[in-house]
Order: sequence, then C-alpha cells, then structure tokens
Amino acid sequence: MHPLAPLELLLKAKSKKVVDELLTRSYLKRNESLSIEFISSTSETLGISYTEAESLLKAARSLTCEVVFNSLDESDIVALFPSGFNTDLSGLLSSLLAARLGEWTDIAEQTQLSGPKLLDMDWRVDIKSGSGEVGKMHVPTLLVSMNVEEPFQSGASQSSHLQFELDRETLGTLLDGLTKIREQLSSVATSAAATSS
Repeated sequence: MHPLAPLELLLKAKSKKVVDELLTRSYLKRNESLSIEFISSTSETLGISYTEAESLLKAARSLTCEVVFNSLDESDIVALFPSGFNTDLSGLLSSLLAARLGEWTDIAEQTQLSGPKLLDMDWRVDIKSGSGEVGKMHVPTLLVSMNVEEPFQSGASQSSHLQFELDRETLGTLLDGLTKIREQLSSVATSAAATSS
C-alpha cells in the first residue's frame, strides 16, 4: 500500500474546512507523537475506525512535512499521490497545501533549533602596564566583546553579552581555524553552485 493511500479517507470529510483543519493540525503537531485524543476526534469527525484515523493522520503528517521540507508547488504535490488516487481529492489537497506552504515554512523557521547568532562584536588591543608578574607586563592582549542571540524552542530568543581575552598565540590559532572554515564554506558553495547549474 502506498504511504499516502490512507488520505483517500478524507473523502468522508463533510467540508473543505474539515480537510484544511486536519492538515493544519497534522503539520503543527508534527514533532509530537499522535495523541489518542487527536486520533479519536478524527475518527469521530470522519466516521472511520480508530486504526483508519491513525493511518490517515500518519499519512497527513508525512505529506505536509514533505511539502514544506521540499517547498513543493501545486503540480509537484499532485505528482506525489499514487496512481488511481481520487483526482478531485488530490487536487483539493494540493491546492490547500500550496496555500499553506508560506505560513508553515515561517512556522518551521521560527521553531527550528539553531545555535546562537552573532549580533554585534567589538574588540580592542590592551597592554597591561601593571602586574604581579614581570613577564606579563607590556604583553599585548586582545579583548573581544560579543552580543549573541540565543534562540529557544518556543520561538522566543534572548540576547547575552560575552567577553573574553586572547593572547597572541591563541589569536593565531583562532585565525588559522577561521581560515580553514572559510575555505570549507567556499568549497561547499562552489560545489553547490556547480550542481545547481
């Protein structure tokens, strides 16, 4: 059986609005396990068995995630359905999904986990003129100050301030590492450009 075949159970929906709400709820709850309440309410709404509702919701989740992940347009979505799938239903699903794509993409971007982002950076070279150890006097050091945004899963974010000191040797090591990172990013970008052309 094709993974999207259970979606034909949506032919039992009383309106386009019911189908749209089911697709939307399936996408919004994509990172959660299917709840008994969601499966049961779907079963009651469509007049299908609990097992059928569970299969339907798994297929709906799979389809909505595929559409958002690959940014599919309406014609690409229609092509996902198996041969023999109800054409009116595949057309309805494709138009509903295409209409929701922008909204769902924004939701995905806001809720994805990512690392801290650099907002601002400042630096200065400092020379210590007084120290308990003579060897540490008149040695230049780099003082770096950064503001970073730390995202949270809820979509909110919080900025924090970081400050640290680097000596010449540590700065050299950092710059060597950043140079290697820049070369790798350039290599990946070149490969991606060659593949897309």
